[in-house]
Amino acid sequence: MRWLPLLGLPALLGAFGCGSRSRSADAVTPAPSARVVPAPLSAAAPLPTVDAGPPIPELPRALSLDGFAEGDRIADLAGLAVGDRMLLAWVTYYDEGSAAARRKNPARAGSRGAAAGDPGKQGASVVVRALDKEGEALSQPKVISSKAVSFGGVALAQGTGTKNDIALAWVGKDGGVGQVFVTRLSEAGDKQAQRMITHSKTGCSDVGLAAVAEGFVVAWLESNQDGTELFAAKIGRDMGRVGAERRIAQTKGEASDVRVVPRGDELLVLWSEVRGEGEGGIAAARLVTADLAVRGDPGLVVAAPRHARGLDLARVGDGVEVAWIEDAAPAAADAGAPIREMGLVRLDASGKNPSGRSVVQAPGDPSSVALDCERVCRMVVPVAEHGELALYGFSYDLSQRPGTPRRFASFTGVSTEDTSPVLVKDWLFFAEDNLRGGGRIRKAKLAW
Repeated sequence: MRWLPLLGLPALLGAFGCGSRSRSADAVTPAPSARVVPAPLSAAAPLPTVDAGPPIPELPRALSLDGFAEGDRIADLAGLAVGDRMLLAWVTYYDEGSAAARRKNPARAGSRGAAAGDPGKQGASVVVRALDKEGEALSQPKVISSKAVSFGGVALAQGTGTKNDIALAWVGKDGGVGQVFVTRLSEAGDKQAQRMITHSKTGCSDVGLAAVAEGFVVAWLESNQDGTELFAAKIGRDMGRVGAERRIAQTKGEASDVRVVPRGDELLVLWSEVRGEGEGGIAAARLVTADLAVRGDPGLVVAAPRHARGLDLARVGDGVEVAWIEDAAPAAADAGAPIREMGLVRLDASGKNPSGRSVVQAPGDPSSVALDCERVCRMVVPVAEHGELALYGFSYDLSQRPGTPRRFASFTGVSTEDTSPVLVKDWLFFAEDNLRGGGRIRKAKLAW
């Protein structure tokens, strides 16, 4: 994950004001709301281009695509359907290197963004915001913390009890070390309770979260000299830890993209892993929900030796559909083919992969995926294509494998990396960098 500078907390509060047309003296001017129009793009008017050809039922069309707000660059984005409403959470970028340089030698520290220019800024910001079913903001954004760690990510889950508690997991700094925090939220995004879950000596990252009968289970990674360790802990509805944390797995390489899926009396934890040259893939572990004991041996369920990234998943019956981006073979890249491709696999109730993986080709260079499955699976893939950020999408029946993705929007004058796409019901949310030191969250209403 990149470390990039951001604007200050005052800019954040102003920039993410209620509605996409809000203004603040400290904020970057929000992008105006706009209907999708089939017109060419330019850097001066960064609106999407949408294919105006005849609609294809199994592929998406953007009914509208608006700028949600502008402000700091976004490191990670999460969304959750709460009844007929939606809750969005994000964490901004914060350049620890620039902040350290400023502390050691303020005169020589860089001047871009809040990390270098705002002496009061101590970390990234975690923000939540509630939206109605039409995608309109219901209130001002709620800043949960301004001492977060960008590469910790954010994760949302709604409880299974009658009170429908909502939990937000993120990584914040305590004593200069990244620790896992869990915050209980209302449906409006108000902070109701908050606890620090870990006491790591090396720092935590890549949180994952799922609801269980007793509350929630949070998983995270910790790096050390020997590699990376995966831990999990159970959280009660008061956000306090229930029992001791469990070490789930250990790898001698790098790991990222932790995801947690509840399945009755079990939990399935997945993550992407790089073990060494030509080794790695998607790994999984099965946990007993009651005490988080590990069932079987955690390990790779899909080999992806050329670095799997951008992992996303969705429940399918008693199994899980998993999607990711993978570097293509060097020979393919040398021949002018896309340098990355999309992988898909379906895991059964035991976390095994009985049918192998599918490879989906897309033009350009895909960077991440957003996946959602109910009766069918729907996927959106941001792609770097001819200097533009293009959005491709497709859907497929659960008895079939997907066909060719279709382009439905594109942008110029923005970064083509780290868009953190999220599908919530019929809405797509994603982040973009405007190449001028700021970021934007966009929202799109899709018809499939």
